[in-house]
Amino acid sequence: MKFRKPPVVEVWISVDFDPNEKKREPLDAQRVEDYRQRVRSEFPKRESLHATTFTFEEKSATELLRVTDKDVRLKSVCLWNHDRSRLIQIDDDQFAFHVLKTPAETPSFSRVRAAAQPNPEKYVQVFLPQQIRHATLHYLDIVEIPRPAGG
Repeated sequence: MKFRKPPVVEVWISVDFDPNEKKREPLDAQRVEDYRQRVRSEFPKRESLHATTFTFEEKSATELLRVTDKDVRLKSVCLWNHDRSRLIQIDDDQFAFHVLKTPAETPSFSRVRAAAQPNPEKYVQVFLPQQIRHATLHYLDIVEIPRPAGG
């Protein structure tokens, strides 16, 4: 099948690391901020995903539950460039670099490799992972599937 316009809309490289047993928590907010300072000029926009765990206490069947503890943890951070065509995603022991399609550029392996080059090294300097567990190259395509007549 040949396409007049390449259907690739996003290409990304993800690297999973073996856990660093010396870290304080799964995703340390201070280390995330240290990394962010290193890439802030190129990736100024930030989105964070947090998980909240509540502990409840039931005193009696007629009273409402009472919250006895609340724990909020940072789960993931996305750092975007100005025009949202590049994205760095940081999860617990995982780094990913995304290149998204723009009107001027279709993402490809060579583009994502060239754009990502300095960023994993900065990640390693800040998060101190033990070693790479595996790396994966991802492609996201959007392909229109023609509908059959009458279907």
